[in-house]
Amino acid sequence: MIVNIIGQPGSGKTTLALELESFIESTRGVFGVEPIVIDGDEMRRVFRNQDYSEAGRRRNLTTAHDIARFLNSKGKLPILAMVSPFLDLREGLKAECDVLEVFLRTSETRGREGFFVKDYELPTSDFIEIDTGLPLKDCSSKLIDAVITRLTR
Repeated sequence: MIVNIIGQPGSGKTTLALELESFIESTRGVFGVEPIVIDGDEMRRVFRNQDYSEAGRRRNLTTAHDIARFLNSKGKLPILAMVSPFLDLREGLKAECDVLEVFLRTSETRGREGFFVKDYELPTSDFIEIDTGLPLKDCSSKLIDAVITRLTR
């Protein structure tokens, strides 16, 4: 399985990805997977892609999806934490792999970016939504519960 945490900049993607990673690591192998967070900002640094045009964003997302598929094939639990504004790329990943898509909704402008991505394509099917205006503990619990349900089915 791949956990794909998506949403506007500053919505809490990395924070929740790290919470999930910490929880899975604390179970000491109960679920038989090793979590690995793939963060959008880290991807841009590693691959030196500061192109925020549609083509640059698509290239960054496609690379992250390729890495996640590879890690998943090796028995890892990739946790993507990326804005991921393009529905076609997200749906393509779901068509190829078992993906738990988690859309983070917030009405606040926060984070160092302080902006929203124009023309963000909202998820349409097979996703869970978390309102990150709620306390972190509540958001984290909802995410962890969804992941445990998918891992144990």
